Amino acid sequence: MSFNALVLNVMIASPSDVNNEREEVENTINKWNSKFAEDLGVILLPSRWENDVVPTYNGNEAQEVINHQLVQKCDILIGVFWTNRYSYFLALLRNT
Repeated sequence: MSFNALVLNVMIASPSDVNNEREEVENTINKWNSKFAEDLGVILLPSRWENDVVPTYNGNEAQEVINHQLVQKCDILIGVFWTNRYSYFLALLRNT
């Protein structure tokens, strides 16, 4: 049976070295929805760049596309980091 709910967009952000942990976050959100969504009237809608970003051909950097399509529209951001947490910034420094 249907029910009314507030849907909150939850972006799961992380580098590639924590794929298992990213999966666990999404699974936990789905379990929370199963247990609490109907009673609380709140649904947490997980999104991840690899599943929910549509490719564009407008010349923007990949991170800009992710930011536009997911980050700017999320209500909650969950960041998961481990050893590669600074790899993006190190690459920027090497190119300057």
